Amino acid sequence: MPLPASLKVPTGNGVTLPQNCELFCFHIQQLESETCLNDFINHINNYLPEYVFNRQTLSAHEKRLKDGQTTKTTIERAREFLQKTQAERAFDSGEFGEFLLYLFATKVKGALKLTSRLQSRGSIHSTIPGRDSTYAFKDEDGCIYMLVGEAKTKPDSNDGLREAQRDLNNFWDTNDIDYEIHLASTHIRSEMTEKNIDLYEAYFIDDNKAHAELKYKNIVFVGYSHKAISALKDKSINSKMLYQTISKDLQRCFENQRQLINKSPYPTIYCFVPFESIDDARDLFAQSNNLVIKT
Repeated sequence: MPLPASLKVPTGNGVTLPQNCELFCFHIQQLESETCLNDFINHINNYLPEYVFNRQTLSAHEKRLKDGQTTKTTIERAREFLQKTQAERAFDSGEFGEFLLYLFATKVKGALKLTSRLQSRGSIHSTIPGRDSTYAFKDEDGCIYMLVGEAKTKPDSNDGLREAQRDLNNFWDTNDIDYEIHLASTHIRSEMTEKNIDLYEAYFIDDNKAHAELKYKNIVFVGYSHKAISALKDKSINSKMLYQTISKDLQRCFENQRQLINKSPYPTIYCFVPFESIDDARDLFAQSNNLVIKT
């Protein structure tokens, strides 16, 4: 199963967005298949190492593996790191949502990772409440953005949108973006390549004048349960009807959260992923990576 692509939802089809905002959905292939969720989780797990580790660390481990200095694969190392972040608490699905957000930002939007909550977890001095991750992004007009992302996986899509939007609004109300850029600069030196070094050095390394030219957007990522997936699997509805019911649900979410959305100082890229059961998806992700499931 290939990495999920994205479907940009046309705003003319019943979903009204605030100005300059965008709406996407992951396109999960073979959604009606009985093994779809298992196939989806197993496939995205292949991207765990590049999500968990920075480029420099990952490259060093791959070299050690190639030279015979270790027998642990990169995915085994990534799973060990995920398990350590649990710190004796039961798995509460946070990493799953952050991971899906990372895949959307980097593989669909083509953004570059700056910082993630996962990599700075455990230190109150190296993370900021209110966001899961930040990314560098260049649009088709050449404008450079910092994307500030927040992910929520909730049974109800409205709850996910409300909580993510509220957290990001709080981030912009209470945090100094210059400090966030400074935090990013402590991480991204190990993310640079020949291809992206100019962008990183110009905009995201300490005290550069180009900071003043930076623009900002939010990314809200919501994974949620939708009963229409079951109806699609038992063939009581077709894919067109599935899209229509999901569009109505998303319109409900945006209408309910209009006040929160309008409070944000910056436009947002929204991505919603409907699952038959988000709890099943989180549990399967936890099981496949040997994480403790909360009972």
